[in-house]
Amino acid sequence: MRGIFIQQSDIQELTTEFRKILQEELAKLNLPSSKSIGEESTKLLSKKEAAAYLTISLPTLTKLIKSGNVKALKIGKSRYRFRKSDLQNSLNKTKF
Repeated sequence: MRGIFIQQSDIQELTTEFRKILQEELAKLNLPSSKSIGEESTKLLSKKEAAAYLTISLPTLTKLIKSGNVKALKIGKSRYRFRKSDLQNSLNKTKF
């Protein structure tokens, strides 16, 4: 049986290429890049938490979701989750 030897420079090249491919695939999925994984901005908030963060009522949040002014991730038929970064973008764009 023959062994395969990989030089240190080959490992660095493979690591760089792997990161590049991973970032491209994450971008296709519209997910946070690997640099922001693990940061608080990736935590998903409930509808109640999102309304509190935006300092608005739940019915107002529902209207903003339907109008497209607030980006929400729909889970199932009627459940929503929110990224803090998306809510912050909504705050920057819209005056509530």
